[in-house]
Amino acid sequence: DYKAARSTLLKSRHRNARYAKVLPVRVADLLRANSRLASLNGLSDTARINTIDTLDALKSGLAKEDARVLMQRLEIGDAFAKQGRLRAASDIYDRVAKQGSAAKLPTVEGYALLRSAVLYGAVASVNSIYKEAAHHAISRILETDDPALAPFREAAVVLKAQLAAYDGDTRAIDAALAELRTRPRTR
Repeated sequence: DYKAARSTLLKSRHRNARYAKVLPVRVADLLRANSRLASLNGLSDTARINTIDTLDALKSGLAKEDARVLMQRLEIGDAFAKQGRLRAASDIYDRVAKQGSAAKLPTVEGYALLRSAVLYGAVASVNSIYKEAAHHAISRILETDDPALAPFREAAVVLKAQLAAYDGDTRAIDAALAELRTRPRTR
């Protein structure tokens, strides 16, 4: 019962908002849940606004370069992407990638780069105008050399093969899988 659940969360939101400074993660979790339920209820603008409110809760009690703050920024980018606002989403992903790199948070940087590549790859699958942007986003990942970004480079190999498959090159998937099998893994 998503509507009733959201109603309960809205009451909790108003009751607990004042604790954001001392319990930023817990208040943010309530706001994030409310955002997800709003999305499930078809309220995309409300979901996006609640995603921004979640970021505000985290920023009220955490440092701006905290990984949780940066990851929440990515969720805002995701909200824009879901609404077809590709440029806004891409700008957020790019900014978070730079901030993650500057803060020595390779996982944050990797997720930001990957989200951009996935976004443009998905759009390129239905509109060839975006293929260049997709290839550029994938290349940005593949050109990294930080060992912590290795899983993201592997994902980029798969994305690159998917783009080739969209153009009818089915061998690209087999080549990508063969390449990935040769890479050492710790997990």
